[in-house]
Amino acid sequence: MSSISIVAAIFLLAAVFAFWLIMSYKGFVRLRNSAEEAFLTTEVYMKRRRELLSRFVKLAEKSPGGDDWRDILRNVSDAVQLAEAAQSADERILCESAVAETIETLFFALDMDEKRKKDKSYLRLRRQIEEADRNIAHVGSFYNRIAGTMNKRIHMFPSSVVAKMFHFTSYPLIG
Repeated sequence: MSSISIVAAIFLLAAVFAFWLIMSYKGFVRLRNSAEEAFLTTEVYMKRRRELLSRFVKLAEKSPGGDDWRDILRNVSDAVQLAEAAQSADERILCESAVAETIETLFFALDMDEKRKKDKSYLRLRRQIEEADRNIAHVGSFYNRIAGTMNKRIHMFPSSVVAKMFHFTSYPLIG
């Protein structure tokens, strides 16, 4: 084998490796951008839900008999404030799970309150909150699919090499 063919083979291998590296990097960037866009969309719906919950709490506090709901309303308000103060995606996801749990308690209390469960203002807010929850679930599942794909690529060889080289990190999943 001549030295020219060895140099050509090395050059060809280097070109194939460079092409693979570039394509892997582009794939990671595309997934990262899609995951961030989907998470931002989810956050819009989460923010909407928090605003609706704050309106619900204000309405319940102004209504006669609000003392019966004091603990529930305080828990909802606290969960909403923690979610709004969350900094990282992990914190946001955790806090929004707590918000979702307080909604279940809030709606259970509403169902038990004969007077309020017939009030159009409460019913309208409840429907809007439920719609925001459905939107969060829909967009959240889209985000989870993208984040799951990204996380798999980050941890599978050989793409894990590219992930480490360019500092791509795993994404939290929305529960």
